[in-house]
This record gives sequence, C-alpha cells and structure tokens, in this order.
Amino acid sequence: MNGFMLSRHPEESNLSLRVVTGLLIILTLVGAFWAALYPIRGSNDCWWHVKTGEYLWNHFQENGFHFPPYDVFTYTGETTPWVNHEWLSALLIYAFYQLGGLQGAIIFKSVVFTLTIALLLLYMHRNGVGWKMACLGSLLTVFACQTSLDLRPPIFSYLFVVIFLHLILSLQLGESFWRPFAAAVAGEIVWINLHGGAVIGLLLFSFWWISELWFCLITWLRENPTTPSFRRLGTASVVLAAVGFASLINPWGYEVHRLPFKVMQDWWLVYHIGELQSPNMHFTKEFELIILGLFMLPMLRAGSIWIYEGLAIIFFGHQALNYMRHIPLFALVAVPPLMSALAEERRALMPVGRGIMFHKGFWGRLCGMIQWGLNRHMDVIVAFLVIAYFFGLRPYKIWDRNYRDFPALWQDGYVRDRYPVDAANFILRYLKGPMFNHDNFAGYLIYRMSPEVMKIFTDSRYDLWGSRYAKEELAVFYLREIPLGAYDVNGEWWEFKDKKTRAEIQAEMKSGRFPEIMDWYNGNQPYWQYVLDYYDVNFVITWKEITFDQVLRDNFMGWYLVFDNNTGYVIYLRDTPENRPLIEKFAITHRERLAEPEVPAP
Repeated sequence: MNGFMLSRHPEESNLSLRVVTGLLIILTLVGAFWAALYPIRGSNDCWWHVKTGEYLWNHFQENGFHFPPYDVFTYTGETTPWVNHEWLSALLIYAFYQLGGLQGAIIFKSVVFTLTIALLLLYMHRNGVGWKMACLGSLLTVFACQTSLDLRPPIFSYLFVVIFLHLILSLQLGESFWRPFAAAVAGEIVWINLHGGAVIGLLLFSFWWISELWFCLITWLRENPTTPSFRRLGTASVVLAAVGFASLINPWGYEVHRLPFKVMQDWWLVYHIGELQSPNMHFTKEFELIILGLFMLPMLRAGSIWIYEGLAIIFFGHQALNYMRHIPLFALVAVPPLMSALAEERRALMPVGRGIMFHKGFWGRLCGMIQWGLNRHMDVIVAFLVIAYFFGLRPYKIWDRNYRDFPALWQDGYVRDRYPVDAANFILRYLKGPMFNHDNFAGYLIYRMSPEVMKIFTDSRYDLWGSRYAKEELAVFYLREIPLGAYDVNGEWWEFKDKKTRAEIQAEMKSGRFPEIMDWYNGNQPYWQYVLDYYDVNFVITWKEITFDQVLRDNFMGWYLVFDNNTGYVIYLRDTPENRPLIEKFAITHRERLAEPEVPAP
C-alpha cells in the first residue's frame, strides 16, 4: 500500500486543532462584541429609550408601580394611551446608563449581543454541527445583524429567539419536559415586558406545534399511529397554550400584540420608513449570501433540518424580503439549518476507513490533499477568514467603522455632529414652546428637554399614533399648499398624489368625504401654515437647506431665522410681539423688517 495514513478524527486527537477551534470561538465572540460596540451615530430611538427609563424610574418612585396612562413626551400625544411595551428594556438601559453613562449602556448592549451569538453557536453544535462550522455560521449571523445593533429593545428579542430555539430543541429531543416548559413560560413573561417582539416566541412554538401535527398526520395516513408522536403533539399543545397565556402577562395584556400590526398595516409608514422597506441586495450582501446558501439545500443532504426550522425560514424569509428590519431574525433562524446541511455534506466527503491515503500520481495526490484539508477543516477556516475580512475588516466595513468611531464612543458615547446639540442648547436657554420638529431627531430632543422643560411635537413611536403626525410634519417642511392626503368618513386614507392646489381637490372636498380637513379648506391659508397655527407653534427646528429653510430665507412669511451655526440644523421663530426681543437679538434673515412697526397682538 503506497502512501501514509492520517487519523480519522484529528479534532479529537490533535491538540493543535483543538487550539484552533478554541481560537475560532474566541474570535467569533470577540467579533460579536466589537460589532455591537459603537457610539450612537444616527439612531433616533436610543435617546428616548434612555429618557423613558429615567422617567419611569422617577415615576415609580413617586407613584408606585403605576404606569402613566398617556404619553408624556409630546404635546400632540397627551391624550394618546401610552402602551409602553418596552418599559422593562428602558429600565435596564437606564440602569446601565446610570452606572457608566452612554458608554455603560452600549457595553451592556454588546454583552447581550455576544451572549446571543454564544448561544447560537451552542445551538448549532447541539444540532450536530462542529465547532468550527458553528463559528462560521455565527460569524455570518453577526454581519447579517450589523444594521440592527443599536441601543434598542430589539437586541433582547434576538437573544430570546435563540433561547427559545434551544428550548424547542430540548423538547423535540425529549431530553426533559418540566425545565424547558418552565423556562419557556418564564422567558415569555420576561420577553413580552422587554419588547413587543415576544410574539415571535409564540410563532416559534406554533411552528413546532405544526411540525408535530404533521408527524401525527403522516402516521395516521399510513395507518400506523404511534403513541410517541401523539404524545409529542400533546406536549406541544400544552407548551404553546402556556406560552400564549404568558404573553398576556404584561401591564397592557393583548394590546401589546396589536402594536406591530398597527405599524405594518399602515402602508404610508411602510413606504416612508427605511427599516420597513425591502432590503437592497447591493448593500445587504450578508443577507444575500444566506439566501443563496439556502438555495443549495435541495442539492445537499438536508435531513438534519427540523420541520419547525423550515417553517421559521419560510416565514422570516418572507418578512426579511419585505422589511429590512427583520433580516437579523431571519439570520438567527436560517443560519443553523444551513450550517447543519453543509456540515452533513462535508461529512459525506470525508474519507472512509482508518485514515486518509495519499496515492501516487498527480490526481491521487490532489485527492489526498483535498481529503487531508477537509479532515483538518481547512476549508472552514479559510471560509471563516475570508468572510471575516470581506464583511468586517475591509475599510469602512463594520469592524473598521467601529474602530474609527471608537474615539467618539470613549469621549461622549455618541457622534456629536449627528445630533442638534447646539440647537438644543439654544432652545433650552432662550425659547418657549410649542415647538415643531422632525421625528428623525426627536429622540435627542426628548433626551435633552422633555417633559421637564418642554414637550416636543412628535417622535418615531409610530406604534402609538401611526402616521398622522409624520404626514403633517412632511407637509410643513416641504411647504405643501394642500395636505398629502386625508382620511375619509370611513377611515380610509386617500392620497392627493399629484394634486398641488385647492382647485384640484375641489370636487373631493365638496363631496363631504373628508371632514377632518374641512376647517383648513374653508380657510384661506396654505396647509403648512394652517398646521403651524393649529398647534400654535412658536418655533420650528429643522434641517438646513430643506424646502422650509430654503424658501423662508428668501421670503418673509411670518418667521425669522434665529439659529444657524453651520451644524446642519436651523431654528425659525414666529414673528409675535412676545418674541420681538429675541428676534431683534438673534434674527439672521429679514433684519430690515425690524425697523417696521411691531406686529399687533392678535
């Protein structure tokens, strides 16, 4: 026999390979931690989560465990019930904010995400995937999640998705019942108070129940009913019912489950909010790679994939293809089955027998080298390094980007020039409300001043008030002569697409179909001025060079530019006798009008 033999399982007997395995695990977890360790650099929600935690903590100190019935941060939402499905997340974020500032809260977030990836790695290993393959899949998941790792409650949902996958696997394997059952019920109670995404827990157990029902149906059709399959269906039914009941144990009961549907059913929000739109494959290559990998499953020995995993892939794949915000959830449920199938295919290519044989001849030696590389997991290691470089280490990719932003994280915890810091300072020192603001930077304004000093116009909590105020906001900042549209008497939204004047909607208004905007129509103001007057707005904070700013700089329409320090934000103050001292001191535009008589009080 020509050649020499190598061990069949070098990972079990070769110390160097065990060291490499440990090193890959460490690199994966460190990479996950570093991927989530970045300053607040554009997200709006992080700020109001911190402020919500602070407000609730103080409120509980004064009133006991009693939640504010209505929104406290906006003057437009003072009669809107505050179904705060993220209250426990806000308290946790605020607790670590108190311990270490924004940096402390961000480190806590990174730890949560690292724990998520560690549990995902363990889940794949429990499913028969080797540690190196599990590291490869976990690393790919890290990069797929990179656009959704801000300091927000969804980070907890990612963790609980993996926890629930572990619990279902334990029940599926029949390892035990009471411990996974108790953990599922307790986990759902905690999850539903951390984030409304806890409905995903119900979905996962529903998929498991469907898979058990399918097994029972198959055995019944084959006229070979087996007690174990029906027993598992009974177990799945009990667990699903218990988890469903547990999801109602929150301060607002079933109302929490209605919030996601309230947002997703508002087509206007879906069309205008970036994370609710379909992903662009040119900028979500990690997501595309997972999709392409799943295309290979029919060609692979995919018998190790559980039916509930397949159902989860179908559901979350549909969600991710339609809504970019669901890509991390899809990666968490899709990567483990994909790695299981790939691992099974690799085992089929491994040499059979006592070891690897290197034969004479070019092709014999080539095949021997390939088998030797497979046996040493060289293909997995190379793939790990290529993916790490391509998606993480290259310039301006996630790890490099976080490295560049680390000074901002160390100094302030956020990228200062992304937020209206100086504009907020000006407001706090000189101005009185009501204000009119963008929802895109409303979270920072809440963090700085609401509700103690001044409430804001609106923010990005669309699950509370839908798209109403966002539509009014766009109408003002783009100086719309008419509304973007209106709700008819049946509550259905009608968009005034290409119509720009009153005359073009005259027929619709005379029909009486839109009573909510009849007051505006019967007046003589452009719609944007009507909105500002309706809310008695005293000043407007907006982005520089938006239509509102461009037009009002050149044309006086009752507003003076009083703040513009080249930070990207401007403030316009209404021309009233009460504001005249501030206007005379800070007016940047139309100062020639200050010599004219003051505007008489209304």
